[in-house]
Amino acid sequence: MGEYDFILNNDPGRHYNVPQSGGGGVAKRAIVVLGGLIGLTLLIVIVFGVILKPSAGPVDRIAAITALQADIIDFSDEADRELRTTEALALATGAQLVLETDRRNLESVARPPSESEVAAATDSAIRATLESSKSNNRYDETYQEIMTSKLAIYRDQLRSVFDESDSSQQQALQLAFDNAEILAE
Repeated sequence: MGEYDFILNNDPGRHYNVPQSGGGGVAKRAIVVLGGLIGLTLLIVIVFGVILKPSAGPVDRIAAITALQADIIDFSDEADRELRTTEALALATGAQLVLETDRRNLESVARPPSESEVAAATDSAIRATLESSKSNNRYDETYQEIMTSKLAIYRDQLRSVFDESDSSQQQALQLAFDNAEILAE
């Protein structure tokens, strides 16, 4: 008999014992089914909760807006020391005062921004642009251009979250929007 004869050997008398699954009765099967359902539920939660990430609600979007406000306030505070024209100084001072009040109003109807949200809203490129404008004697003009741009972004964000907010949030958003319009003039 050769080494591979078992392949050709059709001996019907030879049977192999295959272990039977589910040999523990109904209780064991119920535990296996329950474990499978729990595993499937966890998989669905992970897929929809982490991978697909539901859209942020108005509270989170308002927190992002307050982070942008904080960046504009800090930017104006830093620039305030170097500004020379009355118009630029008025814009910087007005922005600091008005946006700080608006930030407190928005935080009262939403939540304060996290440190990571504030860090994400901080734009170091505009600070570098402003710093480099010192050598060209265009500091005030550059500041005003940047502020006009940042205030436009700020107004657009306020407008975009308005419709999905509740009435108290809408009131604070409308006040902030009106103030941003006045600052941009």
